[in-house]
Amino acid sequence: MNEEFVFCNANEDDKDELLRLYESVKGTGYCRWNEDYPSGETIKFDLSRDALYVLKNENGEIIGAISVDDDENVNRLMCFSNVGTSFAEVSRLVISKSYQNRGLACYLVSKVMEVLKEKGVKQMRYMVSKNNPVALKSYKKLNFSRVGEATMYDDEYWCYEKML
Repeated sequence: MNEEFVFCNANEDDKDELLRLYESVKGTGYCRWNEDYPSGETIKFDLSRDALYVLKNENGEIIGAISVDDDENVNRLMCFSNVGTSFAEVSRLVISKSYQNRGLACYLVSKVMEVLKEKGVKQMRYMVSKNNPVALKSYKKLNFSRVGEATMYDDEYWCYEKML
């Protein structure tokens, strides 16, 4: 990456720009999001838990975002090891269409892994739609272990985890 990017926590001032970014990818490629998800309420939930991170370009524009989720349905999945220990699930990863295919998704996941490790989290998890070959190929570089599968939210997912 030749450009300068800033990785940081999202804040209240970022809400409208984040919602526009989410909306801009809905219905494109393999994106499984719909008109109701993610929403302003989703952003509000993530901000309330200090669990939303953004990537900004040299102009201060948000070009990517990722959340550390707290989804009880995912937390209950038995395919993940160390259930009940210190873990975090990442989700709602988005990269602006004009910045895709530059390795920024992996960069965002790696930066969040650093933050989580500093916070004492021992394991990171994520789920990827089986119908999203772009994401599956991209995340392969991160060396997570595929530990199972799940059918949720009208889709089928592969479940991945990695000790931090």
